Amino acid sequence: MFRDQCRRELDEFLASGDRLSLPAAKEPRVSIVIVLFNQAELTLHCLRSLALEAGLEAEVVIVDNNSTDRTGALLDRLDGARVIRAPENLHFLRGVNRAAQDARGTYLLLLNNDTRVEPGAIAAAAARLDAEPSLGAVGGPIVMLDGTLQEAGCIIWNDGHTQGYGRGRHPGDWEFKFRRDVDYCSGAFLMVRRDLFERLGGLDTTYAPAYFEETDLCMRIREVGFRVGYEPAAGIVHFEYGSATTSDGARKLYTRNHKRFVVRHAAALASSHHAPGTSALIASMRDRSAGRVLIIATGGRSVLTAACRTIGQWVAKAMLDAGFAVTYCASSKTQEDPAGADLGMPENVERAIVQDLDGSLELLRRRRGYYNTVVLLGPERDDLPMETREALESALAGAFLINLPCRPEGAA
Repeated sequence: MFRDQCRRELDEFLASGDRLSLPAAKEPRVSIVIVLFNQAELTLHCLRSLALEAGLEAEVVIVDNNSTDRTGALLDRLDGARVIRAPENLHFLRGVNRAAQDARGTYLLLLNNDTRVEPGAIAAAAARLDAEPSLGAVGGPIVMLDGTLQEAGCIIWNDGHTQGYGRGRHPGDWEFKFRRDVDYCSGAFLMVRRDLFERLGGLDTTYAPAYFEETDLCMRIREVGFRVGYEPAAGIVHFEYGSATTSDGARKLYTRNHKRFVVRHAAALASSHHAPGTSALIASMRDRSAGRVLIIATGGRSVLTAACRTIGQWVAKAMLDAGFAVTYCASSKTQEDPAGADLGMPENVERAIVQDLDGSLELLRRRRGYYNTVVLLGPERDDLPMETREALESALAGAFLINLPCRPEGAA
């Protein structure tokens, strides 16, 4: 249905005589690279989103891999884009490398043509790279046509196979709304520092024509001391496999390149990646070796004062700076923002919103064994009702409890 709709839009566009203008900055901040092979209807859908979202500081570099459908007619109706018409099918990997040769932006955005860029996504990714010099590449949530997550960052297991984190979940769930370092992000939307991309020699042609090229790139980015980040505001909608072509050799290519990937990165996979079967929750975040802490800031049966909330935010920042992965679990009753945003909380703190203290304990039970430290902010443990104390002790499952009492509003 989606493809049929896109075909109708392409029919109307080509019949209208209209043209599509794309940004063409003289000194671009972002070079958006798109590699095409047929699928003209999907390309138009993607380019229209770019016309709205790319911004004035961008340029669009398109490689057409000798398409045989109406792609050529569509490209003839573009203004602003730099179009490279390859005499043969270079496929995605070589096509990206070819486009990168002509790119002039500070940042290089690899973008599939079977995507729609969500509002603010490009600006959010570029802002992260501006703000964090140690960040080499950034991606964001990829949402499928049915509205569920394809991935919110990706996991590389120590056997070299991969997994999209959060697949099938709702993209608005709080687990996917905070920044974190990840193993890699999909090449469907991956923004990379262009000088770093060039320094690494681009996508490794060892993996041509396809499979593991962006996975390998992110491994090499981390190998030279940079990080790969997940930015929740850099979202796209993806027609998964929409631009793929079927091939009897696809599985053979995957198997061949998987073996090459494992050999190339054997040391890193063995030393810093989790084994298959490990909780995806644990594997979804990198470089938090100090442990995982849950701050319960639900105030028992009362609402925490502003001073208590300030203490909670200070504790969260201190734990984060000490190398912990931090979940700040607050009651919706304590938040000034009805959407549950924790004012003043760093963007790389996971912010869980629950109804009350019982909701915090349910979260702790659900993630049994995940946290090694729990900070109870608000009531004295001994002041809690007996059943609540028993539930807390049961849910801790060996985690170290720190009780920071402070007086809730309305308390005697």
